[in-house]
Amino acid sequence: MSLKRRFKTEPPLLSKIKNLLEGYDGLTIMTAVEPKKGIFELIFTEGLAAELDSVIKGIGKEVPLDEIQP
Repeated sequence: MSLKRRFKTEPPLLSKIKNLLEGYDGLTIMTAVEPKKGIFELIFTEGLAAELDSVIKGIGKEVPLDEIQP
């Protein structure tokens, strides 16, 4: 089953976040929902939810990142 989480950051940081996530092969798919507003969505499997949460917490220490409701 696929799950989704939506986040907001500063628009110029979208590519940096995407590059960081690509380092974790097969963890998630990132889609820019509203790039001009810095809103993106992550799609992942239920089995990877805990690992993704850990990665997101680490990224959140490097860049401003807020989870929002879809």
